[in-house]
Amino acid sequence: MSAHPRPPSRWRVPIAAALIIVLGPGCSSILDTEREIAAAARVVLEGSSPVPLTMITSTRYVGARDPQTNVFRIELIDADTVQVTQFPLDRRYPLDQNGRFFVRVTNPNLDVTATVRLRVFLDAELVYDVRADMRDASLEYVFVYF
Repeated sequence: MSAHPRPPSRWRVPIAAALIIVLGPGCSSILDTEREIAAAARVVLEGSSPVPLTMITSTRYVGARDPQTNVFRIELIDADTVQVTQFPLDRRYPLDQNGRFFVRVTNPNLDVTATVRLRVFLDAELVYDVRADMRDASLEYVFVYF
């Protein structure tokens, strides 16, 4: 049985930083810091769209990387879906002890462009802030507390 060599000390911090970037927010527990699971998520959607946008939210899902395509896939166990026709939208979602939150905003239309800004807060902390012009596209945020 061969042991994996330990990376040189100059690589330990960048490797830890890369793991945090790959695994996403809420992973500070990997570094043995004590951080409470957020009590609530807040989604703020601003912008304009000539067609309704679809917003899906969930606190119950599983995710895994497909070994053949290397794409991270989410399977929703339970979700809420709303059609967004008026902006801004500002909603809060209580989080339970599983420490998960998922939101996807989609413009499924091929012919018109929606201009949106999606912000996600965990408790009062802004964790996601993206502006996009979307046509047949989605914005997605996935949070898992480890």
